Amino acid sequence: MLNIIRAIFNLLSKSDRFLRENQLWNFNGFTIIFVGILIVGVVTSKIAELFNWAFMNEPFVFLYGSFIYSIIPYLFFKSVKLKKYLLFGEEIPIEELAKQFNTRAYFVFVVFFSYFLFFPLIGIPLMFNIFDISILKDFVWNNMGIIVLVLLTVTSILWFAYHLIAMNVRLQTIKTRVALYIAIGTTITLLNLKTFENFTTAVSCLLVSYFWIQYLIEIRTEEIEERNNSIVTQEE
Repeated sequence: MLNIIRAIFNLLSKSDRFLRENQLWNFNGFTIIFVGILIVGVVTSKIAELFNWAFMNEPFVFLYGSFIYSIIPYLFFKSVKLKKYLLFGEEIPIEELAKQFNTRAYFVFVVFFSYFLFFPLIGIPLMFNIFDISILKDFVWNNMGIIVLVLLTVTSILWFAYHLIAMNVRLQTIKTRVALYIAIGTTITLLNLKTFENFTTAVSCLLVSYFWIQYLIEIRTEEIEERNNSIVTQEE
């Protein structure tokens, strides 16, 4: 499972470099994709006008809209800044904040990133209406609550996995933090606060993510032990 997560992080890292760095002349990947979509739009528009094929405009609208919706979480992550103490203090980019292994960074990443992931998850299904396909939009709207909880769970796992794999935070440090969050989360759920039922449900989902994180920690521990045993064997 760790190899799958590594592959995801590697793909995201390559995508980030492609979008940021110059790929063709002085154009970065973001500009190339955007210009490419515009070119497709101009070509399809001319063809539609020449042959009176109105349906030719639909693919361009879909591509353009889907690209805009998909890029919103990325732009948020790369450009949005928060004040160090929320209301005051120097501003720090979300990207830099996410690299810090502390409670503030964790909750800011989980809450804000889960929110901005809604744009492609809602926007792209809406774009399918262009082709008179509404099944995706209906599914999203009918399962909005479940999607929110899944996003919270997945982003929580990814944040810890990032620090476990990419940032190489000490395993014991991560274990201690996870144990603290489990204790807090369990206490909240045991209170069974009916007035804050939705909040309690969200906490329960985070608890699920912590158990998955504990599983990842165990896998990482096995990896380190196997590597150390291999080194010892080679020295002998």
